[in-house]
This record gives sequence, structure tokens and C-alpha cells, in this order.
Amino acid sequence: MKHLFHYFKVAFRLSLNHNRQEELVWNDLKIYHKTQEYNSGVFEKERTIESIFPITETKSLKFIYYTKSGKLYFESLILNKYDPDIASEIFILATHFNNIFREGSVVVYPNDLCVQFQMKTSYIDNIVYPADKHRYTKIHYDSSIDVFWAFVKLVTEKEDPAIIIADLLRMKEELKENKS
Repeated sequence: MKHLFHYFKVAFRLSLNHNRQEELVWNDLKIYHKTQEYNSGVFEKERTIESIFPITETKSLKFIYYTKSGKLYFESLILNKYDPDIASEIFILATHFNNIFREGSVVVYPNDLCVQFQMKTSYIDNIVYPADKHRYTKIHYDSSIDVFWAFVKLVTEKEDPAIIIADLLRMKEELKENKS
């Protein structure tokens, strides 16, 4: 009986018009952040939630979640104002990440000299699988940590982007081997 109720609930939610689906996804997102007890600011007019999460012992990043154009967006600001002299390396490192990511992308804004990591999912994904919000949030958070680590290494140590990606992939492989 529980499965039948779930089926009808999903069918009803899918039958709603675009505006109602956006409202539903937005309300689900607010409920999710509240139940997770994230320290978040909710901005109703912009339909945006901003949270600050620690990514190292000394550094936190701003994570932004919002609904727009049939999608739920996850964003994190990785670098705010990089040195224009290393713009080529910034773009190369972003390209390396975008070649290996299955979900999300590293976006460079050359006019603002900043780097973001972004993910997005469709409203339909969120309507059919509302529990996936946690999975997407975790993937976004974990990937943001990796992207942040790599760009800090590029900026502070002037390491070659290919070496940084190779080091990151090796560390990930070692971590996977240690877990098994």
C-alpha cells in the first residue's frame, strides 16, 4: 500500500504545471535544509539558500542552492579574485576537472576573476526522487573540497595543472583502496 501511495504522489507531482513544480522543489529544498539543521540563510524573493560549510580546519566556503528554469542548482565559490597572470593555468585546471567530472562543472568567470563549482538537476529528478537531494548535496560538497584543494595548490604552490590532477586522482585511488 505504501508503494501505491508513493506512486500516486509522484504521478500527482509530475502532473503539476511548471510553476507549481518549481514551488514544490523550492519547498522541498527548504525542508531538507531545515531537517539537516544546516546553518542557512533563506532568501524567499530570490528563491536562494546560502550555507557556509567548513572544508578544512581553517577554511569555509559559501554554498548556494536555488531553483531556476526547471533546475535545482548547487554552487560553491572556489576562488574569489585570482591573479590574472595565472588565468591560463586556471582555465587548464578547470578543463581537467570538467573532463573527469560526471556530475557538475568548474566554471571560470574571467571578468570577475573567480571560479565556481556548479551542479544542477532537473525538477523532474527532484520530484520523482526527492531523497536524492542529500546525495547531490554530498557529491557537491565532496567535489567542492577537491576543487578547492586543487585551485589552492595552483595558486599557492604554482604547481602545473596536470600534476595537480594526477596527484588528486592518485589520492582518490589510495583512499578508495584503504576503504576496501
